[in-house]
Amino acid sequence: MFLERDNLRIIVGGIFLFFLFGCTDSRYLSEKLLWQANKKAVKLINEKNKKLSKKDIEKIISFYREVINKTPLELPSAKAHFIITKIYLSQRKYSHAQQELKEVVNNFSSQPEIASLAYFLLGKICEWQQDDRGAYNNYEEILKRYPLTRIGLNIPIYLVRYYERDPQKKEKMYKKAIRHYNKLIEDFVGTNVVYIIKRYLASLYFVSSHFKEAEEIYQELLKETKTKKGRFFLYQELVKCYEEERKLDEIIQILKKMRKEFSDSKINTALPYLILHYCIEMKEKEATEKFYEQAVSYYGKIINNGERKKEAMNYLLLCYLEKKEYKEAVPLLEKLSTQYPLNPFYSLKLAEVYSKLQKAKDAYILYEKIKNKYSKNKLIVSYCREEMEKLKKQINEN
Repeated sequence: MFLERDNLRIIVGGIFLFFLFGCTDSRYLSEKLLWQANKKAVKLINEKNKKLSKKDIEKIISFYREVINKTPLELPSAKAHFIITKIYLSQRKYSHAQQELKEVVNNFSSQPEIASLAYFLLGKICEWQQDDRGAYNNYEEILKRYPLTRIGLNIPIYLVRYYERDPQKKEKMYKKAIRHYNKLIEDFVGTNVVYIIKRYLASLYFVSSHFKEAEEIYQELLKETKTKKGRFFLYQELVKCYEEERKLDEIIQILKKMRKEFSDSKINTALPYLILHYCIEMKEKEATEKFYEQAVSYYGKIINNGERKKEAMNYLLLCYLEKKEYKEAVPLLEKLSTQYPLNPFYSLKLAEVYSKLQKAKDAYILYEKIKNKYSKNKLIVSYCREEMEKLKKQINEN
């Protein structure tokens, strides 16, 4: 009897190991095949100098099709499906892309993130074909099957935005979204998921211009949240709400709270600039002058003391630029461009400031120097040439 039990254990153990190593081998094979497919695709693209014929594209699809055919249920095969989908979409072969995504849904229905992405792309294809009903049905499938995925949590907000052009449908989607989020909160009460759902509910209120409701949720979550990362995010969202409502005093209070709570973070150095930024944004002239003087004084002291010098110089520069005090910005930009010669930002910004101060010749000469210095950087060279052309006309006119 004991021998039979031992034999049974050996057989069961053997079957378990077979499946364990079998799955590992299959996954390894799938990853290897995907890697090979990527390698072959890149090689072909480079050989053809990115000018691919229809046969070349079919060949690339066949590379990824091999991954799917040999290991259809492994995760690398899902990636291969999405790559093939992307190729079909670039060719506007929507029916082919849909077929590909339906295979993903069938093969990976137990993988919420993958399946929800497939449904979402199916919905997008319907949108591109102006099939609103088909798009909505696919998005509904996500809400029913995968409500707690990243896409699932975002779909109610997406639908509200989708029906922006139709106020009645938008209002209908808005009410439905509130019911959906509240139902999820009830279903998962007492779990960590509720925090995430409430954040999405607050985002829904925000995009629907119900800022007070959003603020209430963020304030409620702040009472419950203890992690620095979580609290920082919630403060940022509150600032966005107050910005929409043009509540400058509330923004300043939040920024000051953040300064106290995150004493070891960059918020301390950034605070005077941020306050000035919101004053300018909200066109509060008196407050702008007051906080501009405070910011310049604050950053001047830090620069003179030598602590956090570069950081303070950058924020002081931002203060000058936002206030359009270009004359004050020039010596600071000249200093920064000399101290950090490998950073093109300061030189480019200095040339731009010269141009704003009607110093067209100085700007032109500087752009030419930058163009020659960064001759291997196509974007910088192209930008400098465009600006030089504008300045050339200005110089000729003068």
